[in-house]
Formats: sequence, structure tokens, C-alpha cells
Amino acid sequence: MVDLRIPGKPRLMADTQAVHAQEQESSGLKRAVTPAMLEAIDRVVADQNVTVTEAVRRLITYGDLVYPLVQAQHGGGSSCVA
Repeated sequence: MVDLRIPGKPRLMADTQAVHAQEQESSGLKRAVTPAMLEAIDRVVADQNVTVTEAVRRLITYGDLVYPLVQAQHGGGSSCVA
């Protein structure tokens, strides 16, 4: 786990992308991460002062709660992402 919170150092998206790539290699994950996903993770890390791993966990939890509600509003009763 890598903590990107470095006192006195501004955070850059490039730093976050390098860490994400390193974490993917070390964990064996071979998934595509879009720039929008990296921005969301970066925003949660900065706004909530948490690690990258915690930010990802929070975003997944949020998605698990919101996705079924959005699907119900749009008439697609499924709560499973394909």
C-alpha cells in the first residue's frame, strides 16, 4: 500500500498514475484504468485525506449503493454490472 500524502509537497496526477501502475503490477491486477477513474481516486485521496486503497474502496462502496438506484430510475431493474 502506498500513501500519497506527503506533507508540504503538491500532489500531481502524474505521481498518482505512477503509483497506480506500480500497485497494479505488484498486486497482479491487469485492468484498464481510465483517466476519469484516476481523477476520481485522486479527488477522494485529496478531499478525504485517505490512501489510494481506501479511496478505491470508498468509490466502489458508493457505486454499489448508487448504481441500483440509477438503474431503477431508468427502468432497468438490474443491480449487477456486466
